[in-house]
Amino acid sequence: MKNLKPRRRPAKPDPLFVIELFMEYREKGMAPPDKVLDWLALRFDDYLYNKGKKTLDESFGLTPKAFKNEMFYIRDRELCFEIFFLQRWFGLSADHAAGAVSEKLQSLNGYDRLGLKINREEGPPEQPRLLRMYGHKWKKIFNQLSQEALEPIIKATAQDKLDFINSFPRDSINVYILPKLLKSYPHLAKKVRT
Repeated sequence: MKNLKPRRRPAKPDPLFVIELFMEYREKGMAPPDKVLDWLALRFDDYLYNKGKKTLDESFGLTPKAFKNEMFYIRDRELCFEIFFLQRWFGLSADHAAGAVSEKLQSLNGYDRLGLKINREEGPPEQPRLLRMYGHKWKKIFNQLSQEALEPIIKATAQDKLDFINSFPRDSINVYILPKLLKSYPHLAKKVRT
């Protein structure tokens, strides 16, 4: 045990993701992939090498910040999914979809749908920031969704779409969504609350 050294410095993938992946495989009765097991082994190596000077949380990179980052990741994904829905279902431009989602978020008095208080210095994700988030990361991910993952989006009923639109503030509907609906989906536009 004296000569025990970590094989290499621990890499920094998201520890929560790796642990969740490990748990998913275990729940299915399957062995996790070697990359997951290697990542876990490196964390245990780091813990053993430091002989108690580091906690397991420190060796695994589990900090309150890791959990906060996960929540922001989920928030950003949900916001960008809404942009994707507006584009996919109604043909809105990314700019108009981001504007509608931004106004929806701002109408929630500083809280997003997940109940996370938005950092005051950062402010709410305004339209340009949402566009950057969507364009740089999420659009690529959503465009690569499998047919199976897209099925609920494709099979959404007119009522599902109407409920989704009506979750936006009236100003947002009138400015960003309704003009496109009147052109492309006049039957649905008549049912939107304005």
